[in-house]
Amino acid sequence: MKRVIFFLLIIVHFCLTAQTLEYQVEKPNKMFVGTPFNVNVQITTGVNDSIFSPPIDTLDVFVLQKQQQLDELISENKRKTSLKLTFQAFDTGEYTFPELEFTVVSPDKKTKLTTSAFQIKINSVLADSSQVIKDIAPPQKLSLTAWDIIIPILLLGFLIFAIINIYKALHKSKQPAPQPKITDNRPAYIKALELLKKLQQKELLKKGEFLLFYFHLSYILRFFLEEQYGFNAVEMTTSEIRRNFSPIQKQEKTQVLNFLQNADKVKFAKYIPTLQQAHADINWLEGFLKSFAENQNREDSDA
Repeated sequence: MKRVIFFLLIIVHFCLTAQTLEYQVEKPNKMFVGTPFNVNVQITTGVNDSIFSPPIDTLDVFVLQKQQQLDELISENKRKTSLKLTFQAFDTGEYTFPELEFTVVSPDKKTKLTTSAFQIKINSVLADSSQVIKDIAPPQKLSLTAWDIIIPILLLGFLIFAIINIYKALHKSKQPAPQPKITDNRPAYIKALELLKKLQQKELLKKGEFLLFYFHLSYILRFFLEEQYGFNAVEMTTSEIRRNFSPIQKQEKTQVLNFLQNADKVKFAKYIPTLQQAHADINWLEGFLKSFAENQNREDSDA
């Protein structure tokens, strides 16, 4: 009888400290690049319990922009924690939003809670090329005779004949020898620094043209990656560059991807940075390019 009572007490204790997890997704019917959406999570715990969550990878397609937390006491020993997580996506396509993991630490145990993954489709903000302009009125019928067709053909033939003869008369003299093609064999970082200097001379930040400025700034970095590592970075999205970006160290890769994602926010999500942040991005890119010059000088010294 004592064993039965002890077993019942354990079950009651477990029920009192059991955790429940609910979540809800708030997003528009049609998602575009840079459109924010919310994931609302509700966790019911004991009053003295603590909730921990691992950091979310901001280098993925989905970037955590804001997090809000609200605690509410629902009984003497129960508390409901409401988390509002705001995400933005910076790539097009259909993706699986990953599980969100939370750990509830009680005085006597740890409970791991996860949300379910779900599918989300992200569309481009560019206009649909299938939308064409239609005529207001229907086309009018035009009746042509045989001479209306023969006369233009004869005139066109005469014009072609005259052009051919004039071309032959002008090119009777000896053609000059073709000039050899000039190739720029300078290192990639020198060419990129030259483009960066020309961009600074345009003073786009003083004119408030942040979108045009970050378009050129992002192009200079992509041009350097293409010249330095040999993959078509100028034509790639940030996610495609991440997959092809294996030649350099992990720290440099993280810095480059963070830089490109900040530029994507300005180009696609209508984000307006401060002048201090814009100048910091210029200084980072200049320092990143000059670091390759220092590496080249060390290699020359060793040789």
